[in-house]
Amino acid sequence: MTSANPELMLARLARAVESRYRIEKEAGRGSMARVYQAVELATNRPVAIKLLPPEAATTTNAERFLREISLTRTLDHPNILPLIDSGTDDGLYWYVMPFLAGETIREALAARGLMAVPDVLRLAAQVGAALSYAHAKGIIHRDLKPENIMIGDGRALVLDFGLARALDVQSNLTGTGMPLGTPAYMSPEQIVGAADAGAPADLYSMACVVYEMMAGRPPFVGSTVVHLLQGHLTLPPDPPSRHRRDVPPTVDAALLKALAKSPTDRQPSVDQFVAELTGAAAAAPALTPDPRPNPGLLARLFGKR
Repeated sequence: MTSANPELMLARLARAVESRYRIEKEAGRGSMARVYQAVELATNRPVAIKLLPPEAATTTNAERFLREISLTRTLDHPNILPLIDSGTDDGLYWYVMPFLAGETIREALAARGLMAVPDVLRLAAQVGAALSYAHAKGIIHRDLKPENIMIGDGRALVLDFGLARALDVQSNLTGTGMPLGTPAYMSPEQIVGAADAGAPADLYSMACVVYEMMAGRPPFVGSTVVHLLQGHLTLPPDPPSRHRRDVPPTVDAALLKALAKSPTDRQPSVDQFVAELTGAAAAAPALTPDPRPNPGLLARLFGKR
């Protein structure tokens, strides 16, 4: 892409989609994308078009992007916001979703603070159902965070499935390849760039989100990104009840287990995590997850073999 000027990008996007969509206004923006409210001309239904960052043009080829987005378009679940179209045009990368009136978990937390515990558990069960469905199809989210979960029509809807894999953005932050993600919600294996980071990484990220809904803050915070990532890799999280008295013991136990440093110390599935979180199933007898740094992960982080 030759320019990151917002007006120029909007004009180019409008020309690229003019045969199918009429863009009406900007609906939101973040560090990674801009979202525009539009109308699908053939059906007159409202849609949202998400324009991905200019960096995508230098890190992803159009063929891979379209292949991965096409895969995520096969997802059909009541708690997943579907993709209905996508495309590339001379460095522009975009995709289309139904337009949904609602708010993200991030917006809800910012507007009203802590959520009631029953509401958190209800939303967690719905997010878990979406992840479990996708995992059964071999699709991993890789960037679950409060900004990627909407509350609309009385239910949670997970957005942006597969985009982390589609973009395959690399970072020099740790000196190793690091998949696209958000530091406050990244699993230890994602931080060290493990090629096999899969469903357990999504489970960890979901636990970070649920923890924040319960406690009003993520499990790890830091004055710098490096300090934050070190927390994920080396520090035991506080139980959420330390930040909020009405958190049930089952929630404390389920979250601390899901936030284990090693994927093998977490619940075997998102379904099991939700069952333990809601108290629907007793946690299986097991050794307490070791909160100390994982030597294997740290060795990979610092390039030691």
